[in-house]
Amino acid sequence: LTFFRGVPDDLNQSCQVDSMEILLMALSAVAATCFCFSCLTGFHGRIAIADVSTQGQKLVMTANLSHFLLKHSPKVTFKGTENPSLDNSTWKVQKLNSFQLTLHGSRLNQVDTSMGHLIFQWPWAFVHTGLLHCPLLLWCL
Repeated sequence: LTFFRGVPDDLNQSCQVDSMEILLMALSAVAATCFCFSCLTGFHGRIAIADVSTQGQKLVMTANLSHFLLKHSPKVTFKGTENPSLDNSTWKVQKLNSFQLTLHGSRLNQVDTSMGHLIFQWPWAFVHTGLLHCPLLLWCL
């Protein structure tokens, strides 16, 4: 099994691989990797929490990695924070920067945690997260 087709030279003494085939295979590998990442991110729909704290009048969630949230304001839930006011409520989030989100909900009391996950309701992770201002749903097509 070979990935590249060897083309013989004029004297049939050696084979050469077309450089466009190598480029096409490299681009296909990158595209397949991005597709798999997009699908796994959309199906998983979780963001690990680094910190949730009150900053002034706002409740701010900081993620361990970039959250890739687009401009939309989705509803999210929390799991594993060991904070009942977070775990038992649905929250709307708004993007502050690529690592922080502002939480909007009915319970804006003193909340402080550094564990757990923010969870997008399925299938909304495909709509509300993405790369280069394009939702994951379009990347998966």
